[in-house]
Amino acid sequence: MGDGSPVVTPPEDEGGNRRRRLFATRGQKVAAVVGGAFLATIGAAIATWAIAVGQSTTKKVLGDHHAPLTVRVLPRDALVDTLVVSPYFVVPRARVPSPTAVSASQLQMIGENAAESTAWAERHGAVDGSPEIVNLELRGKSDEPVTVTGIKITVLARQPRVKGWFVASANGCGVQPVRLALVDLDAAVPRADYYESDSSPKAERLALYVTRTNPELIQLTARTRSALVAWKAAISYSGPDGEGSLTVDENGEPFRVSTEIGSKGYRYEGHGKVRREPYWDRGISVC
Repeated sequence: MGDGSPVVTPPEDEGGNRRRRLFATRGQKVAAVVGGAFLATIGAAIATWAIAVGQSTTKKVLGDHHAPLTVRVLPRDALVDTLVVSPYFVVPRARVPSPTAVSASQLQMIGENAAESTAWAERHGAVDGSPEIVNLELRGKSDEPVTVTGIKITVLARQPRVKGWFVASANGCGVQPVRLALVDLDAAVPRADYYESDSSPKAERLALYVTRTNPELIQLTARTRSALVAWKAAISYSGPDGEGSLTVDENGEPFRVSTEIGSKGYRYEGHGKVRREPYWDRGISVC
């Protein structure tokens, strides 16, 4: 999503070549001078037109600084009551062999998805397990409505999956009451599919209206069944002064998610205790 003005190439003036041949006829010096002045005038007009188009485009396509809304990534557990499986990490066995190598207090932190678990994961090379949950709050900067028109997904890299283990907390099944944007990162061209809730049909398009006092929450759920994927998103919008998009990532770094398939699964039972779930090795299935 660049903010630079586009380079505008004026259409070729096919008649210009004929005019130049006409005015440059041998011996017609006066005509040549007139022709040069005419072409200079045309060139100046085209340059002025190009600058005007560039300025007009800049007004219509807004950069992040001038965006009429903010997009905030909420904590991992902000909407935990809506999740079938709480966010979790896949821990590489090369760094930590199994949960038995982790203290009960650390397992409690990991299993309960405490805020400190993110720092622990970073220290041990763990990444989010699939599906990765990104909770978003979209809020306008004024009382004038801004339309959120879509979410564009960009995959930056694909690598072999993390080979390890994970501890997940299953919350059970039920209707998710928040707006959902489901993303298949394994698709050739990943895109977000929108749902009003877990029980509603897929919406044809996204059209949300936000103001300063009327924000919207979206739970962005990105899944992969085959790899370790680095990705980012962009929120498209249309406001009173133009349209544009805002990048959504992890503090300037891409989101990273690994499939859980092939890693050893453990269910968190509370109080720092876990139970082996062999069938989760083929993919978490709760409902």
